Amino acid sequence: MRLYVISGLIGSGKTTVSKLLQKKGFKYISADFEVKKILRTDNLVKEKLINKFNDIILNNKKDISFKKLKEKLLESNKNKNNIEKIIHNQFYKKINIYLKKTKYKKILIEIPLIETCKAINRNYEVIMVDSKLKHRLLRKTNKTNKSITIFKKLNKLQKTRKFYKNNSNYIITNNGNMKQLKKEFEEFYKSNILEI
Repeated sequence: MRLYVISGLIGSGKTTVSKLLQKKGFKYISADFEVKKILRTDNLVKEKLINKFNDIILNNKKDISFKKLKEKLLESNKNKNNIEKIIHNQFYKKINIYLKKTKYKKILIEIPLIETCKAINRNYEVIMVDSKLKHRLLRKTNKTNKSITIFKKLNKLQKTRKFYKNNSNYIITNNGNMKQLKKEFEEFYKSNILEI
């Protein structure tokens, strides 16, 4: 099995690069999508989150509100760590079971928080999508004060750009337009993946 993790700071272009790899035949798993599924369906995770934050994180239907949970996460590093500990344990448990059973030979998992990848119990390589702050900010905000504030808070909660670079096997730079990214991606693919 060839297993790659796509990671990078908020707004770097992880999903875009993931889509390019999907076109090359990779089975794609989005951590964000899987985490939302866990929040909707896993009663144990729901119970643990409510015990930690009370029912302030619930919506009118008594389900976990993604928006309210995100607000709690943005309040402090302590909240972020508590939420991640509860959710990531279940996420990686499911991922590892999937990887053990799957018949796919080429798999790609998009995981924003590079420091959590060590919970994967298969050999994998990390592809970092790297982008300067000004480019990431433009991609992820609609230029309202609220969206810029949220971006800055999320960015601050992530590890440093240097940390991502030091913990990646490959780096794809995304500081230009889509045409430039596709060119960068094709060069990376030919020299690092196609030859394997």
